[in-house]
Amino acid sequence: MTNGTWFKKCFIALILIPAWWIGSAQAATIEVTTGTDQVQNGCTFRNAIKAINTGSLEGTNCRNSSGNGFRTDDTIQFSILSNILLDSGQISVQDNSGTPSLGQVKLSINPGGKRVSIRRRAGSSKEFRIFEIKNSTVSFDNVTISGGRTNSSGGGLFIGESSNVSLTNSTVSDNSAGNGGGLSSQNSILRVMNSIIENNFATTGGGLENLTDDDFSGVSAATIIRNSKIQNNSALSLGGGMITVNGVTNLINTTVSDNSAVGSGGGLSNDNSEVNIVASTIARNSANFGGGFISVNDNSSVTLVNSTISSNSADFGGGFFISEGMVETILINSTVTNNLATRDSSDDGDAIFSTNGDLRITQSIVAGNASSSKSEISLSDSTKLTAENSLFGSVNDLNLSDNPSNNNIEVDFDIVELSSVLLALSDNGGPTLTHALPIGSPAIGRADVAVCRSFVNNRDQRGQTRAGSTCDIGAYEVPDDASFFVVPLSDGKSVIFEL
Repeated sequence: MTNGTWFKKCFIALILIPAWWIGSAQAATIEVTTGTDQVQNGCTFRNAIKAINTGSLEGTNCRNSSGNGFRTDDTIQFSILSNILLDSGQISVQDNSGTPSLGQVKLSINPGGKRVSIRRRAGSSKEFRIFEIKNSTVSFDNVTISGGRTNSSGGGLFIGESSNVSLTNSTVSDNSAGNGGGLSSQNSILRVMNSIIENNFATTGGGLENLTDDDFSGVSAATIIRNSKIQNNSALSLGGGMITVNGVTNLINTTVSDNSAVGSGGGLSNDNSEVNIVASTIARNSANFGGGFISVNDNSSVTLVNSTISSNSADFGGGFFISEGMVETILINSTVTNNLATRDSSDDGDAIFSTNGDLRITQSIVAGNASSSKSEISLSDSTKLTAENSLFGSVNDLNLSDNPSNNNIEVDFDIVELSSVLLALSDNGGPTLTHALPIGSPAIGRADVAVCRSFVNNRDQRGQTRAGSTCDIGAYEVPDDASFFVVPLSDGKSVIFEL
């Protein structure tokens, strides 16, 4: 199998990442002047939304300061307000004009404004989600969405009916729902940029849910998350951080950490979907059953490029739990270390547990996961493993000494001790934490330069240029002309000393 075949899917994933732009022209501009949910000689946020939905100021006590008509990238701004407290129910954004010629709602909330918090009042007698967006294009800038409660989907934000929503410099926190504790995006496009999704709870998809309905005839739901954090979310069943069902999820320069699931997929759960992860760190997530990092099943694919999977835990597959249907998992120049299968068995796969599918590992490090009695990777005979130019800590459960052809195994890797390969997870520059390579690491200069030059603009996970005269295995690249050593500090950062 050629490198081009291995990497084609990842190229497609990167090329298809949509732009973050939603529009720049502005029409109606409404300024919210009171933070309460009732009209008190001012324009409430609820009434500002009503004016946008209906295309009319009638009965809202609001005014359009632009003097232009509605429905061409309308804007809601907040004068000196920092808190909007909701008491009487969710805020719904959708066309209520009764005039089809007005077209779809297109709204920017707080563009360029100071931080504003929109939340359910703590003492409210009602439980409701914060936002419901249907068949609309909406952008949030520097907004906190919190306190939503619902038994259905999307405690903080529900997005449906082919909507297009972006969150920039925003936070979705402390919400709960049946599915998608923080956000639920169904049959829609969601973009998250420089934002945080944290401390949310759900039965499935603690942080967020990305879902395409089985009978939906439009484009599959897609969630694109860049330069963001998904952290400290939890789920009773699947997907502590997030769940993707029949959709596409792209994570770029993003950290998924400290999420938990009672079932599987502490960080992510992937069901009949495509997940692409680039230059990201997935760390300290946990699941009671399978896949501390991710559970993958039912004709799904997962591709990781220049990414770090570290210190995740589960009963089976401390990092990856791959089962139920033909799935494809690809690791390219990535680092998988310190993950743990907590069940007391030698065949649980501290890094990867796979019962089916196609597992491809190239120029990656899978080491330091297994204790002396366990294996880095546990594979069934239904899993095909292809490994090229990689470093493994052990191969206890690959059955290489038996009949490799029966196990569909094609391998090219070396067995290494972790202490010689990686330093601790720390801040080595860039938007996410990484494992640096110590002097003399067998990963240095061992990768194929041509392969390194083919991906992510010759960059490693931190954005460091790859592929000078040599290229390194794993997510971290040592500068080609380096003459230094790295000292990790107790606060998680590192100091680099030149020699």
